[in-house]
Amino acid sequence: MTDKAIQYTCYAEKTPKEREKPRTYKLLQEDSLCKENYTDFFTTLLYLEEYDSKEKIEQYNMAKVPLKIVMENRVELEVPGLAEKRPSVVKGDKVLVRVCFNEDLVSTIQYEGVVAEVRETVVWLSGFDNALLIQLENDPTLHFDVKFVFSRYPIYVMHRALELLEQEGLKNLVYPDPQDTVPPRPIELGQSDYFNPLVKMNPEQKAAVENILRGTSRPAPYIIFGPPGTGKTVTVVEAILQVKKRLKSRILVCAPSNAACDHLTQRLISFGCTNSELLRLHSSSRDIETVPSDIYPYSNMHKKMCFYQPRKDELVKYRIIVCTLISSGRLVPEPSDDDEVYHKNYPFTHIFVDECGQAQEPESLVPVAGILEPPCPRNPGGGQLVLAGDPLQLGPVCNSMRAQQWLEVSLLERLMSTCELYKRNADEDGYDNRFITKLIQNFRSHPDILYLPNELFYDGDLIDKCGPEVRQDPLLSTSLLSSKKPGRAVLFHGVIGYDQREGKSPSHFNTYEVGQVMWYMNLLLGSEARVAVKQSEIGIIAPYIRQVYKLKKALQEKSWDQVEVGTTETFQGREKRVIIISTVRSNRNLLDYDGRFRLGFLVNQKPIGVDSAAIGLKLLKLQEDEGLKQAKPSGCLITEFGKLHYIWKKRFNVAVTRARSLLIVVGNPHLLEKDKNWRALIQLTQLQLDSYKGCKFHPFDDTWVDNVMERMSTLRLKVEDE
Repeated sequence: MTDKAIQYTCYAEKTPKEREKPRTYKLLQEDSLCKENYTDFFTTLLYLEEYDSKEKIEQYNMAKVPLKIVMENRVELEVPGLAEKRPSVVKGDKVLVRVCFNEDLVSTIQYEGVVAEVRETVVWLSGFDNALLIQLENDPTLHFDVKFVFSRYPIYVMHRALELLEQEGLKNLVYPDPQDTVPPRPIELGQSDYFNPLVKMNPEQKAAVENILRGTSRPAPYIIFGPPGTGKTVTVVEAILQVKKRLKSRILVCAPSNAACDHLTQRLISFGCTNSELLRLHSSSRDIETVPSDIYPYSNMHKKMCFYQPRKDELVKYRIIVCTLISSGRLVPEPSDDDEVYHKNYPFTHIFVDECGQAQEPESLVPVAGILEPPCPRNPGGGQLVLAGDPLQLGPVCNSMRAQQWLEVSLLERLMSTCELYKRNADEDGYDNRFITKLIQNFRSHPDILYLPNELFYDGDLIDKCGPEVRQDPLLSTSLLSSKKPGRAVLFHGVIGYDQREGKSPSHFNTYEVGQVMWYMNLLLGSEARVAVKQSEIGIIAPYIRQVYKLKKALQEKSWDQVEVGTTETFQGREKRVIIISTVRSNRNLLDYDGRFRLGFLVNQKPIGVDSAAIGLKLLKLQEDEGLKQAKPSGCLITEFGKLHYIWKKRFNVAVTRARSLLIVVGNPHLLEKDKNWRALIQLTQLQLDSYKGCKFHPFDDTWVDNVMERMSTLRLKVEDE
């Protein structure tokens, strides 16, 4: 352990008063991240993350609380404050339980379980010994002491990855040098050689696959920059299949979440991968009920329907292994003769990390250090690391406020923002496709929906390629949306609501917006609906858990249970035919509050960096064009939108890019226009699409909205007094 790491280990033993001293942060303040201090720097951050996570989750230990059996092997525990990660309880967390017999007597037997599912105000626990379940079944009135346990395994494998990176001399993966690049393999693909015929018709996808196959970036990572709806997963799967077919290779495919790994496995199966060459490697703690049944035959599963850790001699039989980033740590060879022999004779030649933008940087290194084939005489460039994702969408989550500045930036984002190999070439107006390919053909969204995020975040590069089922969706008829112009796919409905909350929760709700959302739901699913829409085709996004609960309750009263409702984070990587966004916030005085808890869609900031009048004039000039595709200017419409590294901007980007055919936004325009991105959306609906509805809105009319809010507050106080 380094001196710097020891300094921060001792930090955990200090008193709260001592921990407030500025010297605690001396290392991180004086040093900036660089190749020389890389290992020490991230080791220090991981210690901070571990201590703060442990301290945070232990605040929610509970005494003398009831448990309720809800299924054969699951019990339910109510957790106060389970809103917006208070506490940050996630699936797979360990829980320790003791039986309380009376005020002074607690059982000496401690039962261990795991969090199987996180619900609205409760968690479902599983994995307990049958003895506990029998006791609870015989006496449902029993109470328990419950202790949440921080799982250190993810931190451990990240520490180990950093150490192995240093020992094996692999820092050129995290600080690539173009002078290290080795000559590419002489491989060319013919028109009939592609597994997915759509890839050969897409120049960017085709270039990415061929460059990965040829190893043009080695030993540097190759990046697939995949904006929403551009076929990133299609490209990754095609590249995996081509590497398997054409190279002597072993392939490890990873992603931060089980859901992403399951999806990749299903796609590989659909192209003919057999269970003798493909393994979906699950953690032994995973709830088997969350595993899609079609990947059972490809899983490390016993006949008794539980997971096991395969032996090394069993693992080497597979050409492709798919697992989460953290689970890949189990593939690192132990310091034994057998493990070293297997690793030397059967190295992983290619490692694909999908959704890399959602992983902390040390997490992305877990499947690399100690696993990827290092440079050797037989293979001078070493193995190929491929990173796929979008740094402009939501990134990794960090529990430590001290470490957020660095751990909430993914390896993908850091390389693209700081390494010259991956930066956009201003002279050539593009990227060096030896190292990075940006996918630009969007197959998901209607041109109206794609237009704004394309201009705000993607340099106007994206090309709409949606099919007629999206472009001519009957949902866009004027009779449905009462728009003056037919076929408009983005609608903003202005509502001046009222922010409310329950108890001490930081989460707010807005019943005015709930009512407006339900009005649109009646148009889509009610008895007078003129277009057939399935409930499962609709998604509703709200930035606050309490608003999600209120919307779910309103939908349940209408028996619309199949409509999916969730926060922006829930919908990342997803898409729906219709998306309705409820922005909730109407009180500008609460924006500082949101900033403290990192909630909502916007922060307390003055309109800066954007000339609204100039934007309006540019949009007005485009009004005469029939479609936004034809109206797209050669450059970026809005060029000065500041840095995109803040979570609120990424949250906006994710929210507005989930819809295929129709995007409806419900919110208070007088508050949202304080944010440059939301202001651009409102102006798009007002000036270009003519699809703004609801309350009167003139930009910067603060006096008028303040008077309205004051009258509403007074009226509410009178009603409550009565």
